[in-house]
Amino acid sequence: MDYKEMLKDIKNDELKNVYLLYGNEMYLKDYIISNIKQKYIDVAFESLNMIYIDGKETTTDKIINACETLPFMSDKKIVVVEDLPLFTTKKETNNLDEDELCNYLGKLNSSTCLLFVLNEVKIDNRKKVIKTIKQNGEIVQLLKLRDAELIKWTQSVFSRNKKSISNIDIQFFLHQAGYYDSNNERTLYDLENEINKICSYLGQRKIVEKEDIEKGVVKSLQNNVFALVDAIGEKKVDEALSIFNDMILDNEPIQLIF
Repeated sequence: MDYKEMLKDIKNDELKNVYLLYGNEMYLKDYIISNIKQKYIDVAFESLNMIYIDGKETTTDKIINACETLPFMSDKKIVVVEDLPLFTTKKETNNLDEDELCNYLGKLNSSTCLLFVLNEVKIDNRKKVIKTIKQNGEIVQLLKLRDAELIKWTQSVFSRNKKSISNIDIQFFLHQAGYYDSNNERTLYDLENEINKICSYLGQRKIVEKEDIEKGVVKSLQNNVFALVDAIGEKKVDEALSIFNDMILDNEPIQLIF
């Protein structure tokens, strides 16, 4: 399932007992959790009904105990466990009993929603704990946004800053920022930071133009390399050296540039 289907579960009050959220777009994880909090958690009792657990420092017993405590003045208790080693290691991890956890997942209280969050691109579907989550809940893959969905998101962030930008300039912005690059680890958080910089640069101006993007966006290595090759091909020595120096100052490895 993707993040939009989970948002439907939240909106329709059909939250499953257990989810595994994994992928390289943690912005979507935070967006999902924000929607859950807004739907189910009273701010006055958040510390009692919204529990965060560091998976690297926890035990199976601690996870179970957190889930067993009933919600206070609420219909739901949310337990978030981040980066549990059980999902990434082949052997049983100290203080984490996979069989005990799997047995418990089938007995989760209906008032509890247990969210496992994993900042990994792939999971091993052969693992018992993952199979058990599939049987009792859902696996949610948090992938990078693409195409119309990404354009819509970008447009919404500019609008939030009370700025207007055309779809053509949005495409230019996304390519400049390097979000489309397959070997680039840029996330929506990085794009949001770039958008905020552009909007600050604009000041009172409302319309974003291509020149604003060129001045405001930190270009990806791939885009800089293309610009460097173009400058060399056109024998623009000063421009080529300027681009090269910028890449060196950004700590890009010289071997990679070559």
